[in-house]
Amino acid sequence: MLTHLHHLAFAVHDLEQGIALFRRLSGREPAYRGPVTTRGAEVAVFKLDNVNIEVVAPTDPEGSLATHLGLHGEGFFHLAFGVDNVDSAAAELAGRGIRTRSAPYVAFRDWEIAYLRGEDTDGIAMHLIRRDAD
Repeated sequence: MLTHLHHLAFAVHDLEQGIALFRRLSGREPAYRGPVTTRGAEVAVFKLDNVNIEVVAPTDPEGSLATHLGLHGEGFFHLAFGVDNVDSAAAELAGRGIRTRSAPYVAFRDWEIAYLRGEDTDGIAMHLIRRDAD
């Protein structure tokens, strides 16, 4: 069922510095940039040939992303598995003992996602996203 990696996300304190790093690494400009109000954050997405790189920085000093950065520092934040149908994939994973934290919702652009419960993923932050989310 999990056959596609949609994106890897990296949390940074300063979005401009994060963008500059991934611009130098990839030789590309971000394809998208915008707010993620559900996280109190702003994101920039670099589209590579085989996976997207998401660079995310807090805009709310009291938000969950700012808290994450305070606890863990900058670096890997989460990975997202692309699936054909988020609801169906969540139901299948629940049958395997891997539950979602909430019902699917739209977080950024048309990206319908469902975060998996950290207790079920050994603390690794993961979520499901429609594979065709652009």
